[in-house]
Amino acid sequence: MKHTLLILCIGLASVTTTQAQDSTGARHLLKTYDELLPRFCLDFNLKYGVLANNGTFANMNTPTAYPSIITSLSSAPAIKMSNTTAVGGDFHIGYFFGEKRHWGIGIGLLYSSSQSYNVTMGGPFHVEYKSYDTLLPVRNNVADTFRQLITSHNPVTENVRSSALSIPILAKYKHQFSKEWGFFAEAGPMINIVSTNTTNTNAAFDYEAIYKFTGDGYSVYDNGSVPASNDWLVTQAAYNANHPAPVNADTLNLYFNTIKGRGYNVGLNQSPTNKSQTTHYNPFGIGFLIQAGVSYQLNYRMTANIGGYYNYQTFKNPTAETNGYQITNTIGNYSSLTDAAKQVTAQSYGVTVGLRFFIGAPRDIDADGVPDRSDECPLVFGLAEFNGCPDTDGDGVPDKEDRCPYEKGTKQTAGCPDRDGDGVPDDIDHCPDQPGTWATAGCPDRDGDGVADDDDLCPDVAGLKKFHGCPTDSSQRTSILAAAGESSPMVNYQPSHIELSKSVINFDYKKADISDSDYPTLDEVAEHLKKDQSLIVYISGHTDDVGSYQSNMMLSFARAEMVQKYLVYKGVSKTRVIISGMGKADPIIANDTPENRAKNRRIEMRLLMPISK
Repeated sequence: MKHTLLILCIGLASVTTTQAQDSTGARHLLKTYDELLPRFCLDFNLKYGVLANNGTFANMNTPTAYPSIITSLSSAPAIKMSNTTAVGGDFHIGYFFGEKRHWGIGIGLLYSSSQSYNVTMGGPFHVEYKSYDTLLPVRNNVADTFRQLITSHNPVTENVRSSALSIPILAKYKHQFSKEWGFFAEAGPMINIVSTNTTNTNAAFDYEAIYKFTGDGYSVYDNGSVPASNDWLVTQAAYNANHPAPVNADTLNLYFNTIKGRGYNVGLNQSPTNKSQTTHYNPFGIGFLIQAGVSYQLNYRMTANIGGYYNYQTFKNPTAETNGYQITNTIGNYSSLTDAAKQVTAQSYGVTVGLRFFIGAPRDIDADGVPDRSDECPLVFGLAEFNGCPDTDGDGVPDKEDRCPYEKGTKQTAGCPDRDGDGVPDDIDHCPDQPGTWATAGCPDRDGDGVADDDDLCPDVAGLKKFHGCPTDSSQRTSILAAAGESSPMVNYQPSHIELSKSVINFDYKKADISDSDYPTLDEVAEHLKKDQSLIVYISGHTDDVGSYQSNMMLSFARAEMVQKYLVYKGVSKTRVIISGMGKADPIIANDTPENRAKNRRIEMRLLMPISK
């Protein structure tokens, strides 16, 4: 650990050249992406799902529904509601509070409507009750009473379309997992304003009558289970009993129509004149809405949402409870089965899709004119051309990409100065006033063999790196040097016979940090150099093939320089530590797998000794 801390101090400049820049800059100082969004929003959602209805219906087999009903002779089957599909939508305005802006409240309108569904009363339906003959002339302000018989031999079915308008009051939650994706949830009570049912029926009824006349010619109600022998029975059973079989249907209908024409409430297979009706339930029923899903940020102002919803509503009809319910009482008259409902529970669940629009001025913490949502450096005043990031030295390279943010440079040199214009930044250019190449760390290379002239034992003859710039072994190299009349700092050196326990050190991806396990190797090299002052060490840095030529040259040189700095710290003269950066030019194995690339991320060390005279 002490070695690590030491190298961080003495090699800070080199390390920073190799560390990846964080593309989000200061954004990590923000706690959540939700903080970047305005507090107010408008939500528009569409819904499609299943509608399940369930109702509590008034009993028609009671005196409240039909006066003086003869219950022993009457029957009213249960009324049932079927399921269907539901469509609708909601609109509400919301406000998110708190520092993180996760939680909020909202209020708006929700409209829901159904596809057609059925409300059915199973058959047969039959009722016998006391009725007043309002169709006949009233005598002495007293209407005749009689027994009315109403029968439906088949189930009564209504086709219904319903709609409702409610006010939802919602607790809102949102959480952005990233700049684009997030989660939303909403839940709260709803207050129903309007509930409407539009119905259409197939109903048909038989209307029959039993009249019991008194001596003065008035009719009274006969509620006996068996009519009196002198009663006038306008019924199918009485007609069939008085006419031989088979009974002709036309004759039967003619009989009833004739009596109906005289003002009596009788007739067979009579359909309502009001088959289509609209009914309303009382407002201010209470329900609740739950919806949740995922969101995608389309832009700073708009989010697209998709998820699921559950909607529960209750509707009350006190009239059915108080006054009872008559499905029909006179020919042509009909009251919708939905009017029989004392309470209806509607549950809807399905898919919701929508848009959320954020309202308000864009949040801009650093007041640089770039909204935080688009600002890559939201806590630092910057320039719009760099997406809100600063360029302190004004060289056209934003600070987050600038290796030398306080010195003017060029884009080619990652924002650092380059006095000799060779494309190698001055801070890693070993010859900052002489144009050179990346392969030779910015120093001249007359023969173009990739070995800098100062380190090239044969600077005017292209050679091999393993022979320090010469084309062959040491004996031929000596003759070439003698003929050329040249000299070099390494001209009198050749490979040493000392065997190092380890001559290669590997590095992590895009890093120049020396691992703790490699310091013993470097300590060994330092001991050899201090023990024998005639030795020098040549260190070459290398990378894998990931990245640009320029970045790899810089990284390879930084790795070699980091080792040099450590050896100097251990007491070795810098002039005895020769370094170079080779980039990706000299792999020891093909860069075809992650494992092989890791082997190529390295430095190599060679101890050199003087050539024997």
